[in-house]
Amino acid sequence: ALTANLVGEPGFVGTPVIEGLDALSQIPDAHLHLYGKDECRPGRKMGHFTLLGEDHHELVQRLESIRKVLMIRGDTPQ
Repeated sequence: ALTANLVGEPGFVGTPVIEGLDALSQIPDAHLHLYGKDECRPGRKMGHFTLLGEDHHELVQRLESIRKVLMIRGDTPQ
């Protein structure tokens, strides 16, 4: 298994907006856990996702695929 944090993107604050959920749903054995925080700020930990599998190289490849599309940001530019 491999776990990575989902943190607020720079330049935005406010109500969380998640982008890339459709892409995440296409990746096998990827599980998203959001913490339910009402406000997103740059660098604030908003959740994490876990990838399940045996092959570390494959897990790292899937992680990189997710990081290209999955992001969380506030709804208001700073």
